[in-house]
Amino acid sequence: MNDFWPSCISHLRGRFDENIFNAFVASARAERGEDGRLLVFAPSQTAARWLEKNVRAPLSEFALRRFGEKLKISFRAKEESTADSVSAAPRDSSAASDVRSSSAARSDLRADFTFDNFVSGRANEIAFLAARSISGGGAGLISPLLFLYGSSGMGKTHLAQAAGNHYLSLHPGRRVRYLTARDFMHEVVAACRLDRHGQFKRRYESLDLLIVDDIQYIGGDNKERTQEEFFFLFNQMCERGKIVIITSDRAPMQIRDFQKRLVSRFCSGMPAQLTPPELELREAILRQKIKQHAAALDDDIVYFIAEKVKSNVRELEGALNRVLSSSRLLGKKPTLELCRDALADLLNPGREIVDVETIKKQVAQFYRLRASDLSSRRRQRLIARPRQMAIHLCREMTNLSYPEIGMHFNREHTTVLHSCRVMERELRTDSRIQEEERMLKMLIKS
Repeated sequence: MNDFWPSCISHLRGRFDENIFNAFVASARAERGEDGRLLVFAPSQTAARWLEKNVRAPLSEFALRRFGEKLKISFRAKEESTADSVSAAPRDSSAASDVRSSSAARSDLRADFTFDNFVSGRANEIAFLAARSISGGGAGLISPLLFLYGSSGMGKTHLAQAAGNHYLSLHPGRRVRYLTARDFMHEVVAACRLDRHGQFKRRYESLDLLIVDDIQYIGGDNKERTQEEFFFLFNQMCERGKIVIITSDRAPMQIRDFQKRLVSRFCSGMPAQLTPPELELREAILRQKIKQHAAALDDDIVYFIAEKVKSNVRELEGALNRVLSSSRLLGKKPTLELCRDALADLLNPGREIVDVETIKKQVAQFYRLRASDLSSRRRQRLIARPRQMAIHLCREMTNLSYPEIGMHFNREHTTVLHSCRVMERELRTDSRIQEEERMLKMLIKS
């Protein structure tokens, strides 16, 4: 069983869309039941039902080839697991290897969320270093609490679980637990309803590291009781020097409907923000994902995706998956044209695309120049500023990459990038430039 389930995961990887695979298959784990049955545990009832419907047949076929006989398979949600998520780990030092494997299995951590495959840059550097530090002994940190925050899709869950996996690799006999805030809330409600509060407390008292994802969701009808339980649990762990890692979509002081004392404790730790990745980081993330897919994309395609998809890492990865999937389904080599087609709705939701010549014509007329002046080598401010505006509008209103825009203006892509950055900076501070941009966009679309 030690290598059978990882082999099953590898066998199933190519059968499903990457996002579906990560959500349902990669997050599942398995163990052998007393009757020899394979018990597959999913993170939720919904995931268990999906696995039952979509994975049973290919898994049975694989098991038949592997063992030469049919294997009975049951799919269950993780709360039905016979092994409690944090209790009853073997304590005998002679069973160290068993402790290591059972600790990893019961932590609910995804094995593929590691520091090695987390790409760091300016947008997440402090968060990355803090997570490495707190999971490796805490050098440089004075608090056992790390509070990771940032909008959805920035990599908070990956980083938090990477810290858990790193901690377990250094301390295989210790106890780690990962769960979402909603999971915690459901456990509190269940403990109250079934009168199992003592069992609930014991489950967490033995933890060495607790990771709670999306803490902002501890609320609802039972928020007072849930926050009360979390506050005492949190206090206990911090007082005993245990590690707590929390993620949220906002900074501690911005979380609504939370007890002030809880927010105060969050602020006492190490808050670390993850912001939208800069262009260089987006490129690095794409190259790593391409390598993981064993694929190949030309640099101009990588650059195109990186400069167009700016919001978060999840959308960036989704855009790459679209391009690779379209290429494989169509049986075509990835090209810029294929990339534009695959990402059309993502790049331009609900807006009309215009061509470069229309933009150049309208900008030239607006500034009383000839359209050819915008592509000339002349650098007088009288022409340079309108040229920068035209380049900026091409970036905003077309699907063209920096190199492609540069071709229309007889410029290198680095010059185009510089022009865009100059205009973006001035648009933030100069109301006259803002008005010119607004009027030009209106003229171009008319």
